[in-house]
Amino acid sequence: MRLLKIISSFTFLSIVLSQALSAQFTPDRIPRILERFSDGLLTANEAIIEMKALSETGQLYKCATPIHAFAHQHKSEISPSLLSEIQKNKSSSAASTYLSPSGKFEFTYETTGQHAVPTDDANTNGIPDYVERAAQSADYSYQKQVHELGFPDPIVLGTTYKISFRDMSFYGLTETDVSSPSGTRIILENDFEGFAENDDPEGDQYGALKVTMAHEFKHAIQYKQNNFSGDSDKWAEMDATLLEEVTYDEVNDYYNYLNGLANNPFNNSGVTVIPGSYEDITWALFFSEYFDEMFWTGVWERIDESLNDLEFLVAVQREVEEKGENFDAVLSQLYLWHYSSGNNTVTGYGFEEAENYPNPAIEMNFDSLEEVEVEDTNILKLSSHYYELIPNLKSDQIKIDLDYEQSSLHIGVHIYFKDGSSDQKIYVLNESGNETIYTPYFGDEIRKIALVFVNTDSEQGNIYSFKASSEPAGKIIVSQNYPNPFNPQTIIPIRLKEDGYTRLEIFDYNGRLVSKVFDGALSQGLHEFTFDASNLASGVYLYKVSSGGVNKIKKMSVIK
Repeated sequence: MRLLKIISSFTFLSIVLSQALSAQFTPDRIPRILERFSDGLLTANEAIIEMKALSETGQLYKCATPIHAFAHQHKSEISPSLLSEIQKNKSSSAASTYLSPSGKFEFTYETTGQHAVPTDDANTNGIPDYVERAAQSADYSYQKQVHELGFPDPIVLGTTYKISFRDMSFYGLTETDVSSPSGTRIILENDFEGFAENDDPEGDQYGALKVTMAHEFKHAIQYKQNNFSGDSDKWAEMDATLLEEVTYDEVNDYYNYLNGLANNPFNNSGVTVIPGSYEDITWALFFSEYFDEMFWTGVWERIDESLNDLEFLVAVQREVEEKGENFDAVLSQLYLWHYSSGNNTVTGYGFEEAENYPNPAIEMNFDSLEEVEVEDTNILKLSSHYYELIPNLKSDQIKIDLDYEQSSLHIGVHIYFKDGSSDQKIYVLNESGNETIYTPYFGDEIRKIALVFVNTDSEQGNIYSFKASSEPAGKIIVSQNYPNPFNPQTIIPIRLKEDGYTRLEIFDYNGRLVSKVFDGALSQGLHEFTFDASNLASGVYLYKVSSGGVNKIKKMSVIK
């Protein structure tokens, strides 16, 4: 992990640090601190002290907006001396001003003293290049986020938005300002010297400046939509970091948060993302890439329209369902994407920049299927576990027996073949607490298998056990349909070792034929048939596959 410069930007920090150390305080992520405050484990003063102490720990520390937002919401509970130190961000009387080309942003800056910006002036117009570049970034962030993505305009018509620069130990902040018609103002780091590297073609300094402007402007939009309050504000840093990548795709400053942090989903596959912070950006980025960039505009519209009463994850779920997809299945894809990164990247699947991400954290690696057994493993709410299996088989089928407490447990399977190709499946488990799934491929074709266990429940954890083994497949493999249970459609995978006449039929539990899905010749390989149960009642049905003199039968459930 690249280190940021650690320079105290407030005299308050010396007080904070001494109090924190005397209390033997272990720093936590700001969202976790806010969660502990919500649970009554911290007072407002204690929460502020812990949040501010983060910048003195050497941890990667990006944005102070949550601290100022918290102070805004709980100012009556915070001591006047702490509140005064937090809000001490005034410019000197020697400061100059500059209006952005769009006329929407007014920048206040200094060219001497501690908070001076770099004074390079390539076009000799009397305005530091750094200030002009910040103004261009502000205008572009406005264009992208308001005009293209459709987020509400935080700038009151006929006014300008105030932005200034200070020497800080973090990238920037958006704080409430009663003198501003928009209710907030932005403060940016004055030079970004010693900060983390990025991929901007103009260099690290301007890259950091660009993404910070995009990040903080999204905070200004958040204030307009949720007044820095409510459940959605707990996810504010994840959301603002996402907008860095969406606004400035080429900078990739967010790579600095994908490795080295204990709560990062790549470093610790079992960590819950509730609530989201910088390192959870890929959790948010998934929805932008899986659906489109307008996904999050829709989520925040729902929160806004509810007068900030709608919980963040509920808004996400409703947006997914409006797009015609199952929320739990989409979450399973999300974690399967995270597994399929770094060395596990495959062309045409997963994140657009997956090959630049860290390798996923694997719970266990198994070199054969002879001793694959995992018992009573706890998985946190909205989190995942990754396992890798090496079959070392000839033509057997791979069988996975599962036991679990809640049907919120889903299984993603990523199969890597010896020819360099791959395939992915999502299995939605039934409510019985036990199920067996089969991979729809012969073992001699497979290089490795990844099992991605996903707890889709956002309220509680789950406990599971599983055992993987091999089972003779013969000439055909009939895998479990997915999803299962289903309504109204499911997919039935069949894989043939050789060409043959094949029949696929559906029977009710009493053995009566209710549908003939396929009856004809099939070539060797995998075939996936879609079955529509719109005309069937809820219940357990059987699907029978006949090919080459072999009959195989499996159960499936229709739930309406």
